[in-house]
Amino acid sequence: MNTKLLIGILFLSFSIQTIAQVRYEKMSEGAVNRIFKKFTEEFAHELMDKCAKKDYSSEFKSAKLSIPMDRYLAKNLEKICTENEKKYGTIEIVKFNNAYYHKYMQDDQVQMFVYNIQSNQSNDAKYLSIWVGAISKKIQGFWITKNKPLEENLVIHY
Repeated sequence: MNTKLLIGILFLSFSIQTIAQVRYEKMSEGAVNRIFKKFTEEFAHELMDKCAKKDYSSEFKSAKLSIPMDRYLAKNLEKICTENEKKYGTIEIVKFNNAYYHKYMQDDQVQMFVYNIQSNQSNDAKYLSIWVGAISKKIQGFWITKNKPLEENLVIHY
Protein backbone atom coordinates (compact mmCIF):
# COMPACT_ATOMS: atom_id res chain seq x y z
CA MET A 1 0.00 0.00 0.00
CA ASN A 2 1.22 3.48 -0.80
CA THR A 3 2.74 5.16 2.29
CA LYS A 4 1.05 8.49 1.54
CA LEU A 5 -2.32 6.76 1.23
CA LEU A 6 -1.79 4.91 4.51
CA ILE A 7 -0.80 8.14 6.29
CA GLY A 8 -3.83 9.87 4.79
CA ILE A 9 -6.18 7.11 5.99
CA LEU A 10 -4.65 7.18 9.49
CA PHE A 11 -4.92 10.98 9.63
CA LEU A 12 -8.55 10.91 8.48
CA SER A 13 -9.41 8.17 10.98
CA PHE A 14 -7.71 10.05 13.83
CA SER A 15 -9.44 13.30 12.84
CA ILE A 16 -12.87 11.68 12.81
CA GLN A 17 -12.29 10.08 16.21
CA THR A 18 -11.00 13.35 17.67
CA ILE A 19 -13.96 15.34 16.36
CA ALA A 20 -16.41 12.69 17.54
CA GLN A 21 -15.06 12.72 21.08
CA VAL A 22 -15.90 16.40 21.53
CA ARG A 23 -19.66 16.04 21.06
CA TYR A 24 -20.11 15.36 24.75
CA GLU A 25 -18.49 17.25 27.55
CA LYS A 26 -18.10 15.90 31.04
CA MET A 27 -20.06 17.84 33.64
CA SER A 28 -18.32 18.94 36.80
CA GLU A 29 -19.63 17.33 39.97
CA GLY A 30 -21.29 20.61 40.99
CA ALA A 31 -23.01 20.97 37.60
CA VAL A 32 -24.69 17.57 37.71
CA ASN A 33 -28.42 18.03 38.22
CA ARG A 34 -29.13 16.01 41.37
CA ILE A 35 -32.79 15.54 40.47
CA PHE A 36 -31.84 14.10 37.06
CA LYS A 37 -29.19 11.93 38.69
CA LYS A 38 -31.74 10.60 41.19
CA PHE A 39 -34.45 9.77 38.67
CA THR A 40 -32.03 8.27 36.12
CA GLU A 41 -30.65 6.02 38.85
CA GLU A 42 -34.18 5.07 39.92
CA PHE A 43 -35.07 4.43 36.27
CA ALA A 44 -31.99 2.20 35.88
CA HIS A 45 -32.96 0.11 38.90
CA GLU A 46 -36.62 -0.03 37.84
CA LEU A 47 -35.62 -1.13 34.33
CA MET A 48 -33.46 -3.95 35.70
CA ASP A 49 -36.23 -4.96 38.15
CA LYS A 50 -38.85 -5.02 35.39
CA CYS A 51 -36.62 -7.29 33.32
CA ALA A 52 -35.86 -9.58 36.28
CA LYS A 53 -39.55 -9.86 37.22
CA LYS A 54 -40.68 -10.06 33.57
CA ASP A 55 -42.96 -7.09 34.20
CA TYR A 56 -43.29 -5.80 30.67
CA SER A 57 -46.68 -4.11 30.78
CA SER A 58 -46.77 -1.72 33.74
CA GLU A 59 -45.71 1.90 33.38
CA PHE A 60 -42.43 3.23 34.70
CA LYS A 61 -42.97 5.02 38.00
CA SER A 62 -39.47 6.39 38.59
CA ALA A 63 -39.25 8.80 35.68
CA LYS A 64 -41.21 10.32 32.85
CA LEU A 65 -40.32 8.99 29.42
CA SER A 66 -40.36 10.92 26.17
CA ILE A 67 -43.31 9.98 23.96
CA PRO A 68 -41.14 8.05 21.45
CA MET A 69 -39.34 6.25 24.27
CA ASP A 70 -42.58 5.37 26.03
CA ARG A 71 -44.09 3.98 22.81
CA TYR A 72 -40.94 2.06 21.98
CA LEU A 73 -40.74 0.42 25.41
CA ALA A 74 -44.45 -0.39 25.40
CA LYS A 75 -43.86 -2.46 22.25
CA ASN A 76 -40.32 -3.73 22.82
CA LEU A 77 -39.49 -4.02 26.53
CA GLU A 78 -39.90 -7.80 26.58
CA LYS A 79 -37.62 -8.18 23.55
CA ILE A 80 -35.03 -5.80 25.05
CA CYS A 81 -35.02 -7.64 28.38
CA THR A 82 -34.83 -11.07 26.75
CA GLU A 83 -31.99 -10.09 24.42
CA ASN A 84 -30.05 -8.40 27.23
CA GLU A 85 -30.48 -11.46 29.45
CA LYS A 86 -29.14 -13.72 26.70
CA LYS A 87 -26.21 -11.41 25.96
CA TYR A 88 -25.28 -10.27 29.44
CA GLY A 89 -27.04 -12.46 32.00
CA THR A 90 -27.96 -10.65 35.21
CA ILE A 91 -27.01 -6.97 35.24
CA GLU A 92 -26.36 -5.06 38.44
CA ILE A 93 -26.12 -1.27 38.72
CA VAL A 94 -22.90 -0.67 40.65
CA LYS A 95 -22.55 3.12 40.92
CA PHE A 96 -22.87 6.46 39.20
CA ASN A 97 -19.90 7.12 36.91
CA ASN A 98 -20.28 10.57 35.31
CA ALA A 99 -22.69 12.90 33.58
CA TYR A 100 -22.13 14.55 30.21
CA TYR A 101 -23.99 17.03 28.09
CA HIS A 102 -24.24 17.06 24.32
CA LYS A 103 -22.59 20.30 23.24
CA TYR A 104 -24.40 20.69 19.91
CA MET A 105 -28.02 19.97 20.75
CA GLN A 106 -30.01 23.18 20.47
CA ASP A 107 -33.68 22.41 21.17
CA ASP A 108 -33.63 20.19 24.25
CA GLN A 109 -30.01 19.76 25.22
CA VAL A 110 -29.37 16.15 26.07
CA GLN A 111 -27.62 15.11 29.24
CA MET A 112 -26.17 11.61 29.46
CA PHE A 113 -25.91 9.91 32.84
CA VAL A 114 -23.53 6.97 32.90
CA TYR A 115 -23.66 4.18 35.47
CA ASN A 116 -21.12 1.43 35.99
CA ILE A 117 -22.76 -1.97 35.72
CA GLN A 118 -21.69 -5.56 36.23
CA SER A 119 -22.81 -8.56 34.26
CA ASN A 120 -22.48 -12.11 35.47
CA GLN A 121 -22.02 -13.32 31.89
CA SER A 122 -20.23 -10.77 29.70
CA ASN A 123 -17.45 -8.19 29.79
CA ASP A 124 -19.31 -6.25 27.09
CA ALA A 125 -21.74 -4.80 29.65
CA LYS A 126 -19.78 -2.16 31.58
CA TYR A 127 -21.91 0.97 31.29
CA LEU A 128 -25.57 1.86 31.27
CA SER A 129 -26.02 5.29 29.72
CA ILE A 130 -29.31 7.12 30.10
CA TRP A 131 -30.20 10.21 28.06
CA VAL A 132 -32.41 12.95 29.52
CA GLY A 133 -33.73 16.08 27.83
CA ALA A 134 -32.62 19.06 29.92
CA ILE A 135 -35.77 21.05 29.15
CA SER A 136 -38.33 18.26 28.81
CA LYS A 137 -36.92 16.43 31.87
CA LYS A 138 -37.83 13.14 30.23
CA ILE A 139 -35.82 10.01 29.58
CA GLN A 140 -35.05 9.84 25.87
CA GLY A 141 -33.10 6.62 25.71
CA PHE A 142 -30.68 4.19 27.27
CA TRP A 143 -27.88 1.96 26.10
CA ILE A 144 -25.76 -0.82 27.58
CA THR A 145 -22.21 -0.71 26.26
CA LYS A 146 -18.64 -1.84 26.80
CA ASN A 147 -17.34 1.72 26.32
CA LYS A 148 -18.91 5.05 27.16
CA PRO A 149 -20.81 6.13 24.04
CA LEU A 150 -19.35 9.63 23.94
CA GLU A 151 -18.77 9.56 20.20
CA GLU A 152 -22.38 8.85 19.28
CA ASN A 153 -24.37 11.66 17.73
CA LEU A 154 -27.72 9.97 18.28
CA VAL A 155 -30.26 11.29 20.73
CA ILE A 156 -32.52 8.33 21.22
CA HIS A 157 -30.85 5.02 22.05
CA TYR A 158 -32.66 1.82 22.83
